[in-house]
Amino acid sequence: MPVTTSYSWNLLNTIFIGSSFGQNHQSLTPLANGGFARVGDNGGRVFVTVFDEDGNETASWQGAQSTNGAIAQLDNGNLVIVSQDTDSIIFEIRDTSGNLVVASTDLGIVDPFGGATGNMNPTVVAVAGGFQIGFETDYGTDTDTRMLFVSNAGVVGAIGTVQSLSASISENETDVASVVLTNGTVAYAGK
Repeated sequence: MPVTTSYSWNLLNTIFIGSSFGQNHQSLTPLANGGFARVGDNGGRVFVTVFDEDGNETASWQGAQSTNGAIAQLDNGNLVIVSQDTDSIIFEIRDTSGNLVVASTDLGIVDPFGGATGNMNPTVVAVAGGFQIGFETDYGTDTDTRMLFVSNAGVVGAIGTVQSLSASISENETDVASVVLTNGTVAYAGK
């Protein structure tokens, strides 16, 4: 169920600019309890902060040594944080207090066709029973957008009906954005 809560500009300004971690590449997700969670990176490490419905910080922690974080709340209430190491995609799952549920998992270079030099710019959306990671695969002269399904337990490829890792959702596109529609379909856009 979508969470619709509005916050004052001063509160948001304090959260984003006055944060103790001057973070880059920030991503937000609404929480089922009316609050929200944020991930950002600073100095090559992701940081996660959880806020209640009044904007009060309730938990925070340092995540993986990585950048370009994205976050989503899963249907079981846990948070998935995806990010980018030098050339690969990493994910971890924690509860909203920051307790580790699934340890940081480095997917390595996801390369369904051979010749890839890295994966980058991950996005994440929660789907029934797990989550979907969208990312770019760099082939040096070509960049393709890919998707990968992971279960709430952290099992890669455990859900979905797409063609495993070889499913290229778009050719020569970057900056993937994704959203789950009310019927459960994941819609993508890239440039």
